[in-house]
Amino acid sequence: MNNNIRGEDLLTPVEVADMLKVSRATAYALLSRGEVPTVRIGSLVRVRRGDLEGYLRERTELKNRTKPKPSSSAETKE
Repeated sequence: MNNNIRGEDLLTPVEVADMLKVSRATAYALLSRGEVPTVRIGSLVRVRRGDLEGYLRERTELKNRTKPKPSSSAETKE
């Protein structure tokens, strides 16, 4: 079976879990909530590698934007 669409890799939910270093249950939850876009092929669920990478980029950028900037001790003393 050729797992690609126009040269793009398709990942199984188990492969997504392995790549994210999370449990299978967590990976399935991310997919069922629609946090990571999926492709349905009959009853099978697959994830485009590019969509997973985009999800990671988005989550990393969101975390970096919302992280409070550390204040120096000189700023907090009056």
